[in-house]
Amino acid sequence: TRYTACIDRERETAEKFDSSSRINRVQADQCSIMEIASSFSKETEEESQSPQTVRVVAPATLEAGFTFEAAFGDTSFIVVVPEGGVKEGQEFEVPYPKEIASGGIDIPDDEEVVALLSDEHGVPKGSWRKALCACCDVSTQATFWMAFFCAPILYAQILTRLRLTWKAEEGPPEETEMTFNRIVIALCFILGVGTIPFVFYLVGLVAVMFYLYVGIRLRRYMRHKYEIPTGPLGRIHENCDDGCCMCFCWCCASIQMARHTHDDKEWPGACCTTNGLEFDAPEIV
Repeated sequence: TRYTACIDRERETAEKFDSSSRINRVQADQCSIMEIASSFSKETEEESQSPQTVRVVAPATLEAGFTFEAAFGDTSFIVVVPEGGVKEGQEFEVPYPKEIASGGIDIPDDEEVVALLSDEHGVPKGSWRKALCACCDVSTQATFWMAFFCAPILYAQILTRLRLTWKAEEGPPEETEMTFNRIVIALCFILGVGTIPFVFYLVGLVAVMFYLYVGIRLRRYMRHKYEIPTGPLGRIHENCDDGCCMCFCWCCASIQMARHTHDDKEWPGACCTTNGLEFDAPEIV
């Protein structure tokens, strides 16, 4: 009888231990579920509090699907132009960049992202660096006076800077290195022959046509290289826009092209160099 009673007590003790272990396991499972739910709710709350879009100002008139680089602070990211395209200065919203979200950077609602539309050398793309009629901004620099009194030399400098031939075409180094010399020699020849009586008008007409031809081709090349759209006349033909700029406003158009490749505040123009810049100016090609 005593042996049976001992066995019964051991069974009761084992059952109590099993039941208490089950209760502890259930409580532990409940705690784990609560922790998971709590962390999930925190993540959901953080996602809901974080901005879903960011506001960008279009640097130029761009078509849908066009991509460009934008930045906020020291963080840059790629922006894709939405359907319908955008116009220059227009504000539009894009999904919140992963680069900024992962870095824990918040952009205030009253802040705008700065668009950086440029190539690997920092030359603007999509629009000219300066407006056509902003030529007087550099009236104290050599670029201004070269455009008004010696535009062919300014063309030669820009062509040399872009490593183009005298016809504003890409070519081998042995050809592009001679561009400046050829245009200057042609100018000297025209000026020399122009002193002959009764030949001045004919030579002058040929000279004007020649340098207009070079200027138009140079402007068209720069527009294509830097993806710059034409003006209103470009709807007829792109040569109409470039031709009108070079024919009726050749000084301003020349200055605009010369200022586009380099920031003139940091790298002002120079008249006595083959590329129109100081000797320590960075190359863009």
